[in-house]
Amino acid sequence: MSKKLDSIILIQLNEVNLDFLKKQYLKKYPFPGFNKLMAEFDTQITYAEENYELLEPWIQWVSVYSGKKFDEHRVFHLGDTEQISSENWLLDKIEKSGFSIGCISPMNMPNRLKNPKFYIPDPWIKSNVSGGNFCKRVYEMLVQVVGDNSVGSISKKSFLTIIEVIIKTFRPIDFFYFIKICSKSYNKKWYKALVLDYLLFRLHNILNEKKYPKFSTVFFNAGAHIQHHYFRWREDKSKSDKRDPLLDMFQFYDKLLLEYIQKTKENCGLIIATGLSQEPFLKTQYYYRLKNHEEFLRKIGLVFKKVNPRMTRDFDIEFLSVTHNEAAQKLLEKCKILNEKLALFGEFDNRSNRLFVTLTYPNEITEETKVILPNGSYMNLNSEVVFVAKKNGMHCSKGYAYFSKNCLTKTNPKSQFVGNLNSKIIAAVRKNVKI
Repeated sequence: MSKKLDSIILIQLNEVNLDFLKKQYLKKYPFPGFNKLMAEFDTQITYAEENYELLEPWIQWVSVYSGKKFDEHRVFHLGDTEQISSENWLLDKIEKSGFSIGCISPMNMPNRLKNPKFYIPDPWIKSNVSGGNFCKRVYEMLVQVVGDNSVGSISKKSFLTIIEVIIKTFRPIDFFYFIKICSKSYNKKWYKALVLDYLLFRLHNILNEKKYPKFSTVFFNAGAHIQHHYFRWREDKSKSDKRDPLLDMFQFYDKLLLEYIQKTKENCGLIIATGLSQEPFLKTQYYYRLKNHEEFLRKIGLVFKKVNPRMTRDFDIEFLSVTHNEAAQKLLEKCKILNEKLALFGEFDNRSNRLFVTLTYPNEITEETKVILPNGSYMNLNSEVVFVAKKNGMHCSKGYAYFSKNCLTKTNPKSQFVGNLNSKIIAAVRKNVKI
């Protein structure tokens, strides 16, 4: 009989395209972490929904958490899980089986656990924080830093929390590496996303060491962010520019994976999953975000209760009545770009007294770009939005999952629906981890 494990860790390496790594970099550069992963772990290919509109991480990770396809769980937006019961989901089942839980930023999964060791929710949703005041401060920092990422703003309070994370979680060698990647972010902007993932990595390590959850998970999103922004970098830049955002990203994750593999080899199981992946867009799209959602909506005449900014272009409006909701959608639909047939907003989701909206205009916004308002007047759009990114990576149904040999339950098929990871992760914990 095999020895029981102390714990299992799930790494959510969101949307990272490992086929691209193999094709472009694996034979040219040293990748000890990824090489160990591919050589020593059980490899599984996963597939998400066929409908491209459903290939969003906040939908597909919910499929992993629930074990259900979209038609069954019906979670379409960030925040939808706040309104539904997550009973019998991944973490609930593991906790009900007697295993303690630790979580950092699981995408679109609220904290409904009875007694987690620590739980820092996804910064794009509102949920309870567990693990003490330090974890609460970290969550507040993530909400502020991630929410204001487009304008590059870090509040004084968030800065002090980052210092606190460094003091409480870093070894001397970690500090020097952190300074290194921070300094690179001055001329390589994509390193800013890696800096945040590194903070979460160190935080996850120290919370695991101090609180001993039997199952823990951490969500890394820098890879998805960098691929979306820089997938076609090598095509768009001149040959004299030797910088390579995707190579930097893979080398960064290689370092993290190697440390996880080395730490977990003996008494801890390790599962790495991407949920889905990305591939290059054929044509670059521009993403923008409203600078001040409430101010803009009042300018065009909306009457509303509250605005909840979501990821990048999305926002959720709460109304006092269904009548206000319906009137608001009609006003937003009338916002057109002058001299173009394209609307500023699209992808409306009307739900009783709530309206989910996306700023869908895909072209570059300049000082000459004007939007026609519902009353027929014009507004300079450039002053109302902040540039988020040139979007040149699109979602792909294919994903990857790796199980360390010590947490396998049985032979698995080479390809499967991503939601099947739910039962496999639960079975791995129940069979291999000691309570």
